[in-house]
Amino acid sequence: MLLHRKKAMRITAFLAIVLLIVIAVLSWWWSDRPSLDRYHDLLLPSAESGDRLTLRYFGVTTLVIDDGETTLVIDGFFSRPPLRRVVFGRIEPDRERIRQALKEAGVTTVAAVIPLHTHYDHALDSAEVARLTGAQLVGSASAAQLGRGAGLAESRMSIVTGRETFSFGDFRVTLVPTAHLGGTPAGGRIERPLEPPAHALAWREGRSFGLIIAHPAGRMLIQGGGFVPGSLDGEVVDVALIGTTGQARLGPEYQEDYWQNVVVATGARRVIPVHWDDFTRPLNQGLQPFPRRIADFDQAMSELLERAQHDGVEVRMLPAIQRVNPFEGLDGRS
Repeated sequence: MLLHRKKAMRITAFLAIVLLIVIAVLSWWWSDRPSLDRYHDLLLPSAESGDRLTLRYFGVTTLVIDDGETTLVIDGFFSRPPLRRVVFGRIEPDRERIRQALKEAGVTTVAAVIPLHTHYDHALDSAEVARLTGAQLVGSASAAQLGRGAGLAESRMSIVTGRETFSFGDFRVTLVPTAHLGGTPAGGRIERPLEPPAHALAWREGRSFGLIIAHPAGRMLIQGGGFVPGSLDGEVVDVALIGTTGQARLGPEYQEDYWQNVVVATGARRVIPVHWDDFTRPLNQGLQPFPRRIADFDQAMSELLERAQHDGVEVRMLPAIQRVNPFEGLDGRS
Protein backbone atom coordinates (compact mmCIF):
# COMPACT_ATOMS: atom_id res chain seq x y z
CA MET A 1 0.00 0.00 0.00
CA LEU A 2 2.86 2.39 0.91
CA LEU A 3 4.58 1.71 -2.45
CA HIS A 4 1.36 2.44 -4.31
CA ARG A 5 0.94 5.70 -2.37
CA LYS A 6 4.52 6.81 -3.14
CA LYS A 7 4.04 5.97 -6.82
CA ALA A 8 0.81 7.96 -6.93
CA MET A 9 2.54 10.91 -5.27
CA ARG A 10 5.39 10.78 -7.82
CA ILE A 11 2.89 10.69 -10.69
CA THR A 12 0.93 13.60 -9.19
CA ALA A 13 4.13 15.62 -8.73
CA PHE A 14 5.22 14.87 -12.30
CA LEU A 15 1.82 15.95 -13.71
CA ALA A 16 1.93 19.12 -11.63
CA ILE A 17 5.35 19.99 -13.04
CA VAL A 18 4.16 19.29 -16.60
CA LEU A 19 1.11 21.49 -15.99
CA LEU A 20 3.28 24.33 -14.68
CA ILE A 21 5.55 24.06 -17.73
CA VAL A 22 2.56 24.13 -20.07
CA ILE A 23 1.13 27.18 -18.28
CA ALA A 24 4.50 28.94 -18.45
CA VAL A 25 4.89 28.20 -22.16
CA LEU A 26 1.34 29.37 -22.94
CA SER A 27 1.84 32.53 -20.88
CA TRP A 28 5.04 33.31 -22.77
CA TRP A 29 3.38 32.47 -26.07
CA TRP A 30 0.42 34.77 -25.34
CA SER A 31 2.63 37.62 -24.11
CA ASP A 32 5.03 37.48 -27.10
CA ARG A 33 3.56 40.39 -29.01
CA PRO A 34 5.12 42.93 -31.38
CA SER A 35 5.74 46.36 -29.88
CA LEU A 36 4.02 49.38 -31.38
CA ASP A 37 6.90 51.64 -30.34
CA ARG A 38 8.74 51.08 -33.61
CA TYR A 39 5.76 52.53 -35.53
CA HIS A 40 5.31 55.62 -33.37
CA ASP A 41 6.61 57.96 -36.09
CA LEU A 42 3.86 56.73 -38.43
CA LEU A 43 1.03 57.96 -36.17
CA LEU A 44 -1.20 60.66 -37.62
CA PRO A 45 -1.27 63.81 -35.45
CA SER A 46 -4.31 65.05 -33.59
CA ALA A 47 -6.87 66.80 -35.75
CA GLU A 48 -7.01 70.58 -35.75
CA SER A 49 -10.14 72.61 -35.10
CA GLY A 50 -10.50 73.61 -38.73
CA ASP A 51 -10.36 70.08 -40.19
CA ARG A 52 -13.42 69.37 -42.31
CA LEU A 53 -13.49 65.64 -41.65
CA THR A 54 -12.11 63.62 -38.75
CA LEU A 55 -12.19 60.05 -37.61
CA ARG A 56 -11.55 58.12 -34.43
CA TYR A 57 -10.25 54.56 -34.37
CA PHE A 58 -11.55 52.05 -31.82
CA GLY A 59 -9.69 48.96 -33.05
CA VAL A 60 -10.54 46.24 -35.62
CA THR A 61 -12.38 48.30 -38.28
CA THR A 62 -14.53 50.33 -35.90
CA LEU A 63 -14.35 53.98 -36.98
CA VAL A 64 -16.34 57.04 -36.03
CA ILE A 65 -16.26 59.48 -38.97
CA ASP A 66 -17.55 63.02 -38.50
CA ASP A 67 -17.63 66.28 -40.47
CA GLY A 68 -19.29 68.42 -37.82
CA GLU A 69 -22.72 67.89 -39.33
CA THR A 70 -23.00 64.17 -39.96
CA THR A 71 -21.55 61.18 -38.12
CA LEU A 72 -21.03 57.69 -39.53
CA VAL A 73 -20.04 54.65 -37.50
CA ILE A 74 -18.31 51.78 -39.27
CA ASP A 75 -18.93 48.45 -37.47
CA GLY A 76 -19.31 49.97 -34.00
CA PHE A 77 -17.69 47.08 -32.11
CA PHE A 78 -16.95 48.39 -28.62
CA SER A 79 -17.80 45.51 -26.25
CA ARG A 80 -14.72 43.40 -27.07
CA PRO A 81 -15.61 40.38 -24.87
CA PRO A 82 -12.66 38.43 -23.40
CA LEU A 83 -11.29 35.34 -25.11
CA ARG A 84 -12.56 32.88 -22.47
CA ARG A 85 -16.14 34.05 -23.03
CA VAL A 86 -15.78 34.04 -26.81
CA VAL A 87 -14.50 30.45 -26.81
CA PHE A 88 -16.38 28.86 -23.91
CA GLY A 89 -19.38 31.06 -23.25
CA ARG A 90 -22.00 33.29 -24.78
CA ILE A 91 -21.52 36.92 -25.73
CA GLU A 92 -23.71 39.98 -25.99
CA PRO A 93 -23.34 43.75 -26.37
CA ASP A 94 -21.92 45.39 -23.25
CA ARG A 95 -24.10 48.49 -23.02
CA GLU A 96 -21.86 50.23 -20.49
CA ARG A 97 -18.80 49.83 -22.71
CA ILE A 98 -20.79 51.00 -25.73
CA ARG A 99 -22.05 54.11 -23.93
CA GLN A 100 -18.57 54.91 -22.65
CA ALA A 101 -17.06 54.62 -26.14
CA LEU A 102 -19.75 56.82 -27.67
CA LYS A 103 -19.19 59.35 -24.90
CA GLU A 104 -15.42 59.37 -25.57
CA ALA A 105 -16.16 59.94 -29.25
CA GLY A 106 -18.55 62.76 -28.42
CA VAL A 107 -21.32 60.94 -30.26
CA THR A 108 -25.01 61.38 -29.53
CA THR A 109 -26.65 61.17 -32.95
CA VAL A 110 -25.44 59.00 -35.85
CA ALA A 111 -26.71 58.95 -39.42
CA ALA A 112 -25.70 55.37 -40.22
CA VAL A 113 -24.02 52.34 -38.69
CA ILE A 114 -22.39 50.22 -41.40
CA PRO A 115 -20.86 46.81 -40.53
CA LEU A 116 -18.40 45.51 -43.13
CA HIS A 117 -19.78 42.02 -42.42
CA THR A 118 -21.53 40.31 -39.53
CA HIS A 119 -18.84 38.38 -37.66
CA TYR A 120 -18.99 39.29 -33.98
CA ASP A 121 -15.75 41.34 -34.09
CA HIS A 122 -17.47 43.69 -36.52
CA ALA A 123 -21.18 43.53 -35.82
CA LEU A 124 -21.75 42.41 -32.21
CA ASP A 125 -22.72 45.97 -31.23
CA SER A 126 -23.89 47.39 -34.57
CA ALA A 127 -27.63 47.13 -33.92
CA GLU A 128 -27.29 48.36 -30.34
CA VAL A 129 -25.27 51.39 -31.48
CA ALA A 130 -27.94 52.13 -34.09
CA ARG A 131 -30.65 51.80 -31.44
CA LEU A 132 -28.87 54.14 -29.02
CA THR A 133 -28.02 56.83 -31.60
CA GLY A 134 -31.06 56.78 -33.89
CA ALA A 135 -28.93 55.59 -36.81
CA GLN A 136 -29.88 53.68 -39.91
CA LEU A 137 -28.38 50.18 -39.89
CA VAL A 138 -26.94 49.61 -43.37
CA GLY A 139 -25.60 46.23 -44.46
CA SER A 140 -26.40 42.72 -45.61
CA ALA A 141 -29.52 40.68 -44.94
CA SER A 142 -27.59 39.17 -42.03
CA ALA A 143 -27.08 42.64 -40.55
CA ALA A 144 -30.84 43.12 -40.73
CA GLN A 145 -31.30 39.94 -38.68
CA LEU A 146 -29.13 41.55 -36.00
CA GLY A 147 -31.34 44.64 -36.17
CA ARG A 148 -34.48 42.55 -35.78
CA GLY A 149 -32.96 40.74 -32.81
CA ALA A 150 -32.32 44.14 -31.20
CA GLY A 151 -35.87 45.30 -31.89
CA LEU A 152 -35.09 47.83 -34.62
CA ALA A 153 -37.99 48.77 -36.87
CA GLU A 154 -37.73 47.60 -40.47
CA SER A 155 -37.67 51.25 -41.55
CA ARG A 156 -34.42 51.67 -39.59
CA MET A 157 -32.61 49.06 -41.71
CA SER A 158 -31.31 49.26 -45.27
CA ILE A 159 -30.51 45.84 -46.78
CA VAL A 160 -27.76 45.83 -49.41
CA THR A 161 -27.58 42.91 -51.83
CA GLY A 162 -25.10 44.26 -54.38
CA ARG A 163 -23.15 47.41 -55.08
CA GLU A 164 -25.15 50.35 -53.75
CA THR A 165 -24.57 54.01 -52.85
CA PHE A 166 -26.16 55.97 -49.99
CA SER A 167 -26.05 59.68 -49.17
CA PHE A 168 -25.78 60.94 -45.59
CA GLY A 169 -25.28 64.71 -45.40
CA ASP A 170 -22.15 65.46 -47.45
CA PHE A 171 -21.08 61.81 -47.37
CA ARG A 172 -21.66 59.43 -50.25
CA VAL A 173 -21.01 55.86 -49.17
CA THR A 174 -20.70 53.07 -51.73
CA LEU A 175 -20.80 49.49 -50.49
CA VAL A 176 -18.78 47.22 -52.79
CA PRO A 177 -19.30 43.44 -52.36
CA THR A 178 -16.01 41.76 -51.55
CA ALA A 179 -14.59 38.54 -50.11
CA HIS A 180 -13.62 37.69 -46.56
CA LEU A 181 -9.97 36.97 -45.80
CA GLY A 182 -9.40 33.22 -46.22
CA GLY A 183 -11.68 30.56 -44.76
CA THR A 184 -13.77 31.19 -41.67
CA PRO A 185 -15.52 28.82 -39.23
CA ALA A 186 -18.46 31.23 -39.19
CA GLY A 187 -19.29 31.48 -42.88
CA GLY A 188 -22.79 31.56 -44.29
CA ARG A 189 -25.67 33.82 -43.35
CA ILE A 190 -27.63 34.66 -40.22
CA GLU A 191 -30.97 33.15 -41.16
CA ARG A 192 -33.22 34.44 -38.34
CA PRO A 193 -33.29 37.30 -35.84
CA LEU A 194 -30.32 36.91 -33.51
CA GLU A 195 -31.09 37.76 -29.90
CA PRO A 196 -27.98 37.81 -27.67
CA PRO A 197 -26.52 36.29 -25.64
CA ALA A 198 -25.32 33.63 -28.06
CA HIS A 199 -22.13 31.82 -28.99
CA ALA A 200 -19.70 33.91 -31.04
CA LEU A 201 -20.13 31.62 -34.04
CA ALA A 202 -23.80 32.66 -34.25
CA TRP A 203 -22.54 35.91 -35.77
CA ARG A 204 -21.97 34.47 -39.22
CA GLU A 205 -20.25 36.40 -42.00
CA GLY A 206 -23.26 37.21 -44.14
CA ARG A 207 -22.03 39.29 -47.06
CA SER A 208 -18.79 41.25 -46.88
CA PHE A 209 -18.40 44.79 -48.20
CA GLY A 210 -15.67 47.31 -48.78
CA LEU A 211 -16.70 50.94 -48.35
CA ILE A 212 -15.83 53.90 -50.55
CA ILE A 213 -16.60 57.08 -48.63
CA ALA A 214 -16.64 60.25 -50.72
CA HIS A 215 -16.77 63.69 -49.11
CA PRO A 216 -15.72 67.20 -50.19
CA ALA A 217 -12.70 66.76 -47.87
CA GLY A 218 -11.49 63.65 -49.74
CA ARG A 219 -12.18 60.05 -50.66
CA MET A 220 -11.30 57.01 -48.61
CA LEU A 221 -11.63 53.26 -48.94
CA ILE A 222 -12.23 50.96 -45.97
CA GLN A 223 -11.38 47.38 -46.92
CA GLY A 224 -11.04 44.23 -44.85
CA GLY A 225 -8.33 41.68 -45.55
CA GLY A 226 -10.15 40.07 -48.49
CA PHE A 227 -10.77 41.28 -52.03
CA VAL A 228 -12.48 40.43 -55.31
CA PRO A 229 -10.20 40.89 -58.33
CA GLY A 230 -11.26 43.88 -60.42
CA SER A 231 -14.07 45.02 -58.10
CA LEU A 232 -12.35 48.36 -57.38
CA ASP A 233 -11.07 49.04 -60.89
CA GLY A 234 -11.94 52.58 -61.93
CA GLU A 235 -12.38 53.84 -58.38
CA VAL A 236 -10.09 56.63 -57.18
CA VAL A 237 -9.40 57.31 -53.49
CA ASP A 238 -6.91 59.39 -51.55
CA VAL A 239 -6.58 57.08 -48.56
CA ALA A 240 -7.06 53.31 -48.20
CA LEU A 241 -7.65 51.80 -44.76
CA ILE A 242 -6.79 48.13 -45.19
CA GLY A 243 -7.07 45.07 -42.96
CA THR A 244 -3.75 43.41 -42.13
CA THR A 245 -4.54 40.59 -39.66
CA GLY A 246 -3.88 37.16 -41.13
CA GLN A 247 -2.53 38.28 -44.51
CA ALA A 248 0.99 37.08 -43.73
CA ARG A 249 -0.18 33.47 -43.29
CA LEU A 250 -1.63 33.49 -46.83
CA GLY A 251 1.78 34.17 -48.34
CA PRO A 252 3.43 36.85 -50.49
CA GLU A 253 1.44 36.03 -53.64
CA TYR A 254 -1.86 36.78 -51.88
CA GLN A 255 -0.45 39.94 -50.34
CA GLU A 256 0.78 41.17 -53.71
CA ASP A 257 -2.58 40.44 -55.37
CA TYR A 258 -4.37 42.26 -52.54
CA TRP A 259 -2.05 45.26 -52.88
CA GLN A 260 -2.56 45.46 -56.64
CA ASN A 261 -6.35 45.03 -56.49
CA VAL A 262 -6.97 47.34 -53.54
CA VAL A 263 -4.22 49.96 -53.31
CA VAL A 264 -2.80 50.23 -56.83
CA ALA A 265 -6.22 49.86 -58.47
CA THR A 266 -7.62 52.85 -56.57
CA GLY A 267 -4.53 55.05 -56.82
CA ALA A 268 -4.45 55.49 -53.03
CA ARG A 269 -1.57 57.74 -51.99
CA ARG A 270 -1.81 56.88 -48.31
CA VAL A 271 -2.41 53.50 -46.70
CA ILE A 272 -3.52 53.06 -43.09
CA PRO A 273 -3.51 49.54 -41.60
CA VAL A 274 -6.55 48.52 -39.55
CA HIS A 275 -7.86 45.25 -38.08
CA TRP A 276 -4.46 44.41 -36.59
CA ASP A 277 -5.28 44.57 -32.87
CA ASP A 278 -6.19 41.86 -30.36
CA PHE A 279 -9.92 42.49 -30.07
CA THR A 280 -10.30 40.27 -26.98
CA ARG A 281 -8.72 43.09 -24.92
CA PRO A 282 -10.91 45.94 -23.63
CA LEU A 283 -10.34 49.41 -25.03
CA ASN A 284 -9.25 50.78 -21.65
CA GLN A 285 -6.15 48.55 -21.83
CA GLY A 286 -5.04 50.14 -25.10
CA LEU A 287 -4.66 48.55 -28.52
CA GLN A 288 -2.04 45.82 -28.89
CA PRO A 289 -1.26 43.45 -31.77
CA PHE A 290 -2.14 39.78 -31.48
CA PRO A 291 0.54 37.37 -30.22
CA ARG A 292 3.04 36.60 -32.97
CA ARG A 293 1.91 32.96 -33.26
CA ILE A 294 -1.58 34.12 -34.21
CA ALA A 295 -0.77 37.01 -36.55
CA ASP A 296 2.72 38.43 -37.01
CA PHE A 297 2.07 42.16 -37.19
CA ASP A 298 5.74 42.99 -37.66
CA GLN A 299 5.98 40.72 -40.70
CA ALA A 300 2.79 42.15 -42.17
CA MET A 301 4.02 45.71 -41.62
CA SER A 302 7.45 44.96 -43.07
CA GLU A 303 5.94 43.68 -46.29
CA LEU A 304 3.40 46.51 -46.39
CA LEU A 305 6.11 49.15 -45.96
CA GLU A 306 8.23 47.52 -48.66
CA ARG A 307 5.38 47.55 -51.19
CA ALA A 308 4.46 51.10 -50.25
CA GLN A 309 8.01 52.34 -50.72
CA HIS A 310 8.23 50.62 -54.11
CA ASP A 311 5.03 52.29 -55.33
CA GLY A 312 5.51 55.67 -53.66
CA VAL A 313 2.61 55.21 -51.22
CA GLU A 314 2.73 56.71 -47.73
CA VAL A 315 1.94 54.49 -44.71
CA ARG A 316 0.44 56.05 -41.58
CA MET A 317 -1.07 54.63 -38.39
CA LEU A 318 -4.16 55.61 -36.40
CA PRO A 319 -3.84 56.35 -32.69
CA ALA A 320 -6.56 54.81 -30.55
CA ILE A 321 -9.69 56.97 -30.09
CA GLN A 322 -7.89 60.25 -30.80
CA ARG A 323 -9.44 62.53 -33.45
CA VAL A 324 -7.35 62.62 -36.62
CA ASN A 325 -7.74 63.93 -40.14
CA PRO A 326 -7.06 60.97 -42.47
CA PHE A 327 -6.21 63.38 -45.32
CA GLU A 328 -3.81 65.52 -43.27
CA GLY A 329 -0.79 66.58 -45.29
CA LEU A 330 -2.01 65.19 -48.63
CA ASP A 331 -1.56 67.98 -51.19
CA GLY A 332 -1.06 70.36 -48.28
CA ARG A 333 -4.74 70.07 -47.34
CA SER A 334 -6.08 69.97 -43.81
